[in-house]
Amino acid sequence: MLYSLFLYVRLTFILLFIFTNVVQYHLFPIWLSKIIYYRMNKIVIFLFGFNIKLLGNVDNLATDNLVIMCNHYDGMDFFPLFDLFYDYNSEHMLFTIVKDDIVGDVQDQNMLSYIFSLIKDSYLKSSAFIPYKRSDKDSGSQIRNIITNTLDDDNSILIFPEGTSRKDGIPKDFKNGIFELCCEKDFSILPITLKYKKNIGTEKGEPLIVFNWFDNDVELHIHDTIDNCREKKYIDVKDETMESICRPFHT
Repeated sequence: MLYSLFLYVRLTFILLFIFTNVVQYHLFPIWLSKIIYYRMNKIVIFLFGFNIKLLGNVDNLATDNLVIMCNHYDGMDFFPLFDLFYDYNSEHMLFTIVKDDIVGDVQDQNMLSYIFSLIKDSYLKSSAFIPYKRSDKDSGSQIRNIITNTLDDDNSILIFPEGTSRKDGIPKDFKNGIFELCCEKDFSILPITLKYKKNIGTEKGEPLIVFNWFDNDVELHIHDTIDNCREKKYIDVKDETMESICRPFHT
């Protein structure tokens, strides 16, 4: 009973920090807003009770113009990944490609989803999220241009290349489009494996249980960058990325 109450208190503070981030984003210049966001993200990680362990060469994160690719459990993945990036690359922004329905639905009976629907656009902007519509060619074309322009400005992009979440975090396949773009534009890819001690992700169609996110050990495996993509076939780059991300699950 007391532990459940404690979880509700922690969740309340997390939601408060998220809404505060939306407000401060509109009040301050981007450089200051990023600093505030970074600090608040640290507090959110503490409230979630994440115990994060870093493995691999963190210096790889200091490179600009990176396409960071990672496996995906659920919405909690953003917090440790943002924390990791800004710990080792404070100069530039990290933008994330997300589904346009990632949060907020006025038709959803879930109260949390309804609340987020009221501030959806501001929430996406304040978190540096770039929304896309699945199976929409126009949206796909716009996203390609946004990714290209973002990387040309020396910022980095975080992508979950499978395009869906997994209960155990182990990806089954990746979409081809982003790898075709990386080979065409010769973008460097940094594979990262996110691995939780407890498998608390959600498969497509499963209900979101936020309280499963709390008190978990998190491993972040930073792999070697995949460079010179223009000289390779996109399918080979895709396979190399998949092999890197899946390796920690099989060792």
